[in-house]
Amino acid sequence: MKKHYGIFLDTLLMFGVFLLLWQIVLGVESYKIGDFADPLASLYFFSGWVSIVFLVVSLVIFKPIKKSFGLLALVAALLHSGIFFAIDFNWEFSLILEELKSKHYLYFGFLSLILLIVCFILGNYFHRFKLYYAVYIAVIFALIHFVLIQKILTMNYFIVIFVILSILIFKLLRLFKRG
Repeated sequence: MKKHYGIFLDTLLMFGVFLLLWQIVLGVESYKIGDFADPLASLYFFSGWVSIVFLVVSLVIFKPIKKSFGLLALVAALLHSGIFFAIDFNWEFSLILEELKSKHYLYFGFLSLILLIVCFILGNYFHRFKLYYAVYIAVIFALIHFVLIQKILTMNYFIVIFVILSILIFKLLRLFKRG
């Protein structure tokens, strides 16, 4: 009974965080870009932001729901790439390959997604294979993907980059300190 109660609370918490992030992301992006005349751009921005936020939150949140936020990051990343494959390119792989040739930031996004999928598949053996390093690399690849997409980096983006890098450096220093 307690296990089902915990799952319900985790789901409720994640749903609440998801809705909060939706409002924050749309508020921030609409302030920067104006109104979303292109609904596809709105989907890309939201799913990308949510994915990277959940991924970073999974690094700093307490253990019982750490994996839940990592899973939410994976779901948001799959949604983000699904928008790319299904909605933007209608599963036309020749067009996708053309896009990959012209936009190199896509490689970093795909590498981040692949690392998250590997961590999900091998999640039961996470501690044995020390795959948490893969999560750190996935965050770095996602951050590079995020930075390369932006044509102009405003102060808000620099703050986000600084916060994410600070968290990563802090986590890595703690890992190396423990040995």
